[in-house]
Amino acid sequence: MSISMPDPSAFAKNLLDSFEGFDILFIIRIISYMAIGIFVTLYLCRVVGRVSERHISAHHSQLLRRITFYIGCILSFVFPLKASGIDVTALLNAAGIAAGIITAAVAFASQTSISNFLSGVFLIAEKPFEVGDYLVVNGTLGEVLSIDLLSIKIRTKDNIFVRIPNEMLIKTQFENTTRFPIRRVDIKLRVSFAEDLPKLKKILLDVARLNPLCLSSPAPELTFLEFNDCSVTLKFSVWGKQTSFTSLETNIQMEIQAAMQSHDIKLPPATPVILASA
Repeated sequence: MSISMPDPSAFAKNLLDSFEGFDILFIIRIISYMAIGIFVTLYLCRVVGRVSERHISAHHSQLLRRITFYIGCILSFVFPLKASGIDVTALLNAAGIAAGIITAAVAFASQTSISNFLSGVFLIAEKPFEVGDYLVVNGTLGEVLSIDLLSIKIRTKDNIFVRIPNEMLIKTQFENTTRFPIRRVDIKLRVSFAEDLPKLKKILLDVARLNPLCLSSPAPELTFLEFNDCSVTLKFSVWGKQTSFTSLETNIQMEIQAAMQSHDIKLPPATPVILASA
């Protein structure tokens, strides 16, 4: 089946004929209408963003603002031309044909894009994370900036922009570190085998009790991990709010170190280095 394509020269001639007979003031007026339309579109995008963020998630609000922007831009160009008596049928037909050609080229050239698109639809529907959450993907930790149909964009803590295809998020495991309002800090400790563990437990619980960022519920706990001939390995766990997790993680370890030094808690001896004989 053959597809008849419009003659480019005929299309250009029809477009020029549409403007024939119009003076410069008429053209300036059309351009002014288009500029006003763009200004109104940008204003509507801000209004839609403010209103939608109160009722839907951040990434759905972001998508709604983009749809509003694209529709507004199209109407800002088409309506002034149509209202001025210019025939825009040829222009719309050419745009439709161009869009069809681009769509077909993308579909044939990259099946990965289709897979990313479908993965993006699943991610938006499932909502395992939202804009503003912190994700760990393949060892990369960053804040989600946007959730698009082909990829997500994140910003790492050292201000590096990272683009991750949606297909990767569907196929691999990732961690959402800010999904829940509270989070646990686990601190691994090694002390001398001869230390009084009940005394050490009381010291650690006192440190957690005096730290204002440490939650009393869930309660802090000390867990025994392993021991050998010269040391005992323990895990001390405390809970804090998600918003103050980094501060709690830093402060509690500094306070534990100071408390262990003040109570003369012995650390296990260093493992001796055995040099091979020549």
